[in-house]
Amino acid sequence: MDLIASQGTMRIESNGPSFSVAPTRPLLNHLGQPSLLSSRTGIRRRANGEPPRVLLFVPPYTRLIEPTPHDSAFARIGIDTFEVMKRAGTPIGLLRIATVARRAGYEVQIVDAPFAGWSQESSLVKVDQGHLIRYGLTDAQMREIIEAAQPDIVGIQCNYTVQWGNARALAELVKTIDPNLVLVTGGAHSSGDWKNALLDSAFDFTLINEADRAFTLLLDALTHEGKNINAVPGVAYRDSHLQLVRPTHKSSYLSIVPKRQDLDERLGLMPLPDFSFLDMNHYLQPYHSSGARVRKHGAWAQIFSTIGCNVNCNFCYIPKVNGPWRALGLDWFDLHLADLVKQGVTEVLIEDDHLMHDPLYAMEVSRLLKNMICPGSRKAG
Repeated sequence: MDLIASQGTMRIESNGPSFSVAPTRPLLNHLGQPSLLSSRTGIRRRANGEPPRVLLFVPPYTRLIEPTPHDSAFARIGIDTFEVMKRAGTPIGLLRIATVARRAGYEVQIVDAPFAGWSQESSLVKVDQGHLIRYGLTDAQMREIIEAAQPDIVGIQCNYTVQWGNARALAELVKTIDPNLVLVTGGAHSSGDWKNALLDSAFDFTLINEADRAFTLLLDALTHEGKNINAVPGVAYRDSHLQLVRPTHKSSYLSIVPKRQDLDERLGLMPLPDFSFLDMNHYLQPYHSSGARVRKHGAWAQIFSTIGCNVNCNFCYIPKVNGPWRALGLDWFDLHLADLVKQGVTEVLIEDDHLMHDPLYAMEVSRLLKNMICPGSRKAG
């Protein structure tokens, strides 16, 4: 893979995907096309005084089910199969970018495919003695959603490398429905392996690192005549020669410093994730990705009180993807919890990458969580 510098823009020449699983995947009909650098339908909607439409997906997920070896200790005690548990959660990243995009005037819809079709499972691929099982909405159901929504831009999250094939397959489905739909991907995998994500899929763009602001800037560039895509921080795409372009390495990390910014300024940078985008009835299960629930009623949700991490462990990519550690502030977090209670949430999972970076702050976060559980202990003010 060669790097070429041209007029301040980095282009990457490559003969194709370099990772080992690529040859085992089916060929795509929409692979190897230049990225769409504008949304014709989005521009047309603006001209008609309508908001451009954005549809955001968590793709269906897969898990492995395989039989227990017949002569193993597990078989002797009656365990017949090993099953990878269903791992899915409230889509924090999509909620964050959707909230900002809605405030900017876009019509946004989120589809959490694993949870919307939680009980729907089908055998996808035979693996050794077991099967890779897909769960979530079917292709037919997602096609119906896409055709009914008539979006201008479709975003597909990919946080987990093991789920990349599902994001890739959904991107192919979208382009099959309408090749003129602009496709964007983001999340930990798409951000960390953005070169191969663009080479091995129908996605037009990847957004690298935090996309809270960058996603809306990209929407603006796609739906306004003459806007400059290359001014969007963290964006990458394929040019007309099918070379990868990452126009700038300018950081897209949010600059949040509670000691220097009042609550309104921080809410401007990081609005409270709008859980009204989600159908909270999808999150009533007795189990979540951390195991059995404590509360047996109400919905559960994954939340955050800090973002990023700066420990830089050599096995972890989080500091590079999510940036340095930043607290959002106890006042911000208190409002977040109050809003979740209004949404019917009774149990939360803290998804901070490094909550204990500041032990005193973590203790105050714990106090607010306790107040959420025991509202009578909540102090006025």
